[in-house]
Amino acid sequence: MKILSIVSKGNYNSITLPKGRITNSFYDHGCLLGDNSLAGYDTINDHKFMNTFDVVFVELTYDILKNIVNYKQKNKGGPKIICSTPALNRWLRVVKPGELSMIVKGLNMIDGIGTMNNDTISMYRGLALNQNIFHMPTPILPSFFPFSEHKDKNLITLSMHTDLHSILHAKRIDMPTFLIWNEIKKKFPKLKGITWCNSRESITPNVSVNEFRNNVKQTLSDIGVKDVDVRHTDNTFHKITSKTGIIIHVNLFNAQSRISQYGAVTGIPVISQDLNETHRFLWPKLSLPWYRVDKGIEMFIKLYTDNNFYKKCIDHAKLKYQYYLPEMCKKRLMENLK
Repeated sequence: MKILSIVSKGNYNSITLPKGRITNSFYDHGCLLGDNSLAGYDTINDHKFMNTFDVVFVELTYDILKNIVNYKQKNKGGPKIICSTPALNRWLRVVKPGELSMIVKGLNMIDGIGTMNNDTISMYRGLALNQNIFHMPTPILPSFFPFSEHKDKNLITLSMHTDLHSILHAKRIDMPTFLIWNEIKKKFPKLKGITWCNSRESITPNVSVNEFRNNVKQTLSDIGVKDVDVRHTDNTFHKITSKTGIIIHVNLFNAQSRISQYGAVTGIPVISQDLNETHRFLWPKLSLPWYRVDKGIEMFIKLYTDNNFYKKCIDHAKLKYQYYLPEMCKKRLMENLK
């Protein structure tokens, strides 16, 4: 099966990427089906090229769906086109006046909509009443993540993959995570905190990694955070994090929650917010409203002091993460491509 994945940026022309690494929902699903190529959205205008594929995955953006509408109107047959939806609050907040009608038209002309989150199916059903809409979460490959039997229960990972650029501009900081940390550190002085920061040099090329890190440290210091090692994401990330005792990742938006998947695969309990259905599915007893710092503190104390509860949470997540294995994702996808 010949697959094409079309992204919203770039001017590529059929670039094949390595398989195996978790990148994003629709590209990884494409890799499960066969030879998967990656291209920019302008590729849709090359109708002859598009018609050489069996299945085309596209992101949900105005520019992409506008081109898809044009393609569909001029071509009968062709590949099956599946639209992969991002987190709801990401695309809704960038839609401009007048664009939504084209998005709705495009959603109703394609062959299916794969939602990142199962919770959002009913919303997309409201936009595309008769469309085939199904759950298409990011698959997870356990062998990609190192597993350590020896975990340090005093080493706590805080909000992995923090976006330094966002913190630098105060657009986003997972504040509940660090407010929970402030309180548990007082109660358990032996705790060591670590947070991993992912700089975006393509956005701010003149800011060094150390500058980014210092800005994060200053931001955390402003809300009283102490004893947290701020590290830049590098090749030591998985090796160190796999030995973490507990992950606290109370973020502020609806997304896939790959951190929750990561914890399930590596046997590390994750405390996170209940807006993320993946987290609720894997870690139901460690899910809280993002603003309930008090609940997060209670959950941490129980995890830290009750070994039986700690083990039960891990066992549940290990059982449930089978849903996200590549073979399960492929099976669901093939059923919806019929």
